[in-house]
Amino acid sequence: MCDAIFFVDTCSWLNLLKHVSQFSTISAVLNLVNSGELKVVLPRQVLLEYKKNVENVLSTLKLENKGHVKWVSELAKKTKTKDAKEAKKLSDQVYDKYVATLEESRKEMEVILFEKALEIELTPQIIQRAVDRGLERRKPFTDNKNSMADALIIESVFEYCCLSSNDVKHKYFVSSNTNDFCEDENKNKQDKAKKKVVHTDLLNDFNSLNLNFSNNLSEAVSKIFPGSLSRKVVEAGKRIAEAFSER
Repeated sequence: MCDAIFFVDTCSWLNLLKHVSQFSTISAVLNLVNSGELKVVLPRQVLLEYKKNVENVLSTLKLENKGHVKWVSELAKKTKTKDAKEAKKLSDQVYDKYVATLEESRKEMEVILFEKALEIELTPQIIQRAVDRGLERRKPFTDNKNSMADALIIESVFEYCCLSSNDVKHKYFVSSNTNDFCEDENKNKQDKAKKKVVHTDLLNDFNSLNLNFSNNLSEAVSKIFPGSLSRKVVEAGKRIAEAFSER
């Protein structure tokens, strides 16, 4: 029997590809899905956004890391290092290995997204509820931002939870986008490390549907499936999620 259902936002998937430390999270999720312990359910909007953005994300990553290789080569020349050619060769090998690993992780991710995951179709009801959120300026909408895409995602998740059986023990909505889905736990605190919790506009739905929130896929996986990821990977995931939230 399935132990958990994860609904994962687009930004969380793409963030995994941006950090080598999180590649093992992709593999762990795929293994758990294959074993039947975890079900991944995705709104159609997530799949559309992923297709739209993934190539640009990968191109940027490759370009940035190719720049590091060039920097090593130029530094070796400027310092008149005797092993300049060897340094460039080694840098090229490291870069090639990085690209191969990145592409392999991308393939694993797309097996999850397009072969294993259950897609939530957009219905007129989901669209109408998202529109209503916008008209009432309820989260994920704000006064100065049109968050229709985010509203379609969260309303799709709510729709699925309402219509599906409630016999799964753990249900998680995972999103790095705490600006649109969350608020500070205690708004009066002055410390910078404020804990993010589900926004009041969304909280009743989360509670009634027994839906949990996490801004960190590796942490959610580790919590529900202990031992599936190393502590190092989980801690790295926390730091990445915190940095993304502070943007």
